Amino acid sequence: MTRNWPIGVFAAGLFALSGFALLLHDVLAPPDDSVAPPAAVAAIAPPAPAAANPAIPPVDPAIYAAIAARPVFAAARRPPPPAPATASPAQAAPPIDFALVGIVKAPDANFAVIQRNGATDATTLRTGDNIGGWRVAAVSSDSILLAWRNTSEVLKLVP
Repeated sequence: MTRNWPIGVFAAGLFALSGFALLLHDVLAPPDDSVAPPAAVAAIAPPAPAAANPAIPPVDPAIYAAIAARPVFAAARRPPPPAPATASPAQAAPPIDFALVGIVKAPDANFAVIQRNGATDATTLRTGDNIGGWRVAAVSSDSILLAWRNTSEVLKLVP
């Protein structure tokens, strides 16, 4: 009995080595695309999605109008009343809290020199600039035209 022990170990090792070789062959071998999958695998595979199922007709959105008119989760099964339209109060034009203290004429543009009420420094503006919410629409030789939305004001040069 003791003599057969090395042969048994050798046979078990050879068996394990051959199983490992078969496993490596299956893992490392390139796939063979020429073999078709068995019919049982093809029967289990899901069908390719169709572009449109002709058995199901398209749904008309008008069908859902009744659901929208009677909401399922509303207690009264009526849609909420529309919010009342509130007219926004007309906003008043921002106050003009500055004075025109000078006009600078240049060959390419005219500039207005503006001083805020109570301030000691002045600001130079040209057509298109904004001050206090007003836009300078035009600069003439003795006044400027200020615009705010649909309102316009003429600001005269302070003597």
